[in-house]
Amino acid sequence: MQSPERNLYVVKRLLGHANITSTLEYIDESVDNLRDILEAELM
Repeated sequence: MQSPERNLYVVKRLLGHANITSTLEYIDESVDNLRDILEAELM
């Protein structure tokens, strides 16, 4: 499984963002919420 940082750069490229900051705006700031989503997807 790739690290999340690598996946962000793939998403950045797919969305055509010039700056990673634009891509990061799509990321939920709640780490707990992200953990819950990831755990649900991986089970």
